[in-house]
Amino acid sequence: NEATLDPALTDVAPKDWTGPQNPSYHYWLYHLWANIRSINAFRASRGQTTWSFRPHCGEAGAMSHLVSGFLLADGINHGINLRHNPPLQYLYYLAQVPIACSPLSNNSLFLDINANPFPLFFRRGLNVSLSTDDPLQFHHTQEPLMEEYSIASKIWKFDPTDLCEIARNSVKMSGFPHSVKQKWLGEFYFLGSTCGNEPGKSHVGHVRVAYRYEIYHDEFHFLERVADRVGTAWLRRAIPTMKEEDAIILRMCGLTRDELRRRKSWLVAQGAEDCLRSSEETGVIVRGKAALPFCFRCDEQLTIHMTEDERSPDYGRMYWRCNSPQCGQKVVFADDPELLALQQ
Repeated sequence: NEATLDPALTDVAPKDWTGPQNPSYHYWLYHLWANIRSINAFRASRGQTTWSFRPHCGEAGAMSHLVSGFLLADGINHGINLRHNPPLQYLYYLAQVPIACSPLSNNSLFLDINANPFPLFFRRGLNVSLSTDDPLQFHHTQEPLMEEYSIASKIWKFDPTDLCEIARNSVKMSGFPHSVKQKWLGEFYFLGSTCGNEPGKSHVGHVRVAYRYEIYHDEFHFLERVADRVGTAWLRRAIPTMKEEDAIILRMCGLTRDELRRRKSWLVAQGAEDCLRSSEETGVIVRGKAALPFCFRCDEQLTIHMTEDERSPDYGRMYWRCNSPQCGQKVVFADDPELLALQQ
């Protein structure tokens, strides 16, 4: 019970706690973190999935519980006591620590829903989502999560974009595999800028995503100016900068940020709705099972031609060529194994 008064912190190391008294919350958190970390190292060495550490934290009890959660957890559940400590709340924002809140559970146990800080956390940009907590006890329908969303939307006047952003946060902070998150949110869902947002899947507009992204990095720029550390890697950011995102995009698909945006716009115009994959070597972008070829050097589509030079070892082979007379790049042979694999 997190609300139980903790024993005073001592200088006894966790491994030396051998007395009959129950240790404090901080010792339990460290014990769980250390064991999960060891188990994850073992599982990862065998190619198995790993576990996340998301403890019940900050619904009641001492404020120091949230300090331990900040230091050790992958994310926390509840966290409503952050409303009493703005500096700690600010740290959770800067680190974008996931916080799954359960307002209906809080309403039954500790805090009236009208005083719940969830809407404040959300509007300030903390990484929050809605979740259930003991649904058989605190909910009344077979869709307890829908209860959380519907009641939150009515009481706090959340519009559809707000609700979709909360749901998007929920997917991103979940333990679902990377491939599942890509299917639900898009290939680059882990990027914080609009390059990581696909409105057709998340139903969150680019304006909202750009606002969150710019405000977050403006906050870091402010801290760097105050500390006279502008342009240094003084603080580690939870959301990649534009420069870091450019490197990620280039490494994943061989495109610059602007090229990726143009390709996405063109593919949407073609009615291709599946997830994006690309190949730098072939110059082909694939949506679902349809290969849609384009030139990496310009925006022109490619057309297929035959090698007509009888002296060439490639005589009779089909290849893609850029339509632009300024470019005219010969991209790849149509029977190239990688291209065939992409088309399949």
